[in-house]
Amino acid sequence: MDTSSTNVHFHGTNTPPTCHADEVIHTLINSGQTFIYSVPFPSNEPAGLYWYHPHVHGISEASVLGDATGAIIVEGIENLQPKVSGLPARVLLIRDTLLPGMRSRLPEFPPRIFRSTTSRYPIPIIRRL
Repeated sequence: MDTSSTNVHFHGTNTPPTCHADEVIHTLINSGQTFIYSVPFPSNEPAGLYWYHPHVHGISEASVLGDATGAIIVEGIENLQPKVSGLPARVLLIRDTLLPGMRSRLPEFPPRIFRSTTSRYPIPIIRRL
């Protein structure tokens, strides 16, 4: 394990805490390794906005403040709140790597596995069948 080690936690979701899903205690991906997540969202996952982020205790701050986080939308909020039906959806994620007391930003993190060449990160949408 070093500062480039990572894993992913699916915050607020009802996903299983198993390897290759939402297990962050024993799952550790090191630089140069290939790792594929296969996260089964339950069919009754509540509609809403969720968040994924690195979760390696003690070393994930730079990755969290970098670009290794994102939103997950579970569709169906209009079924819970009919007044929002038909409104355009807008998702805004704000990250600030310039912390109080710092004179410069954090170094480039995370590893390229999370980087996009277009700097546009797709937002996973869980569609109900």
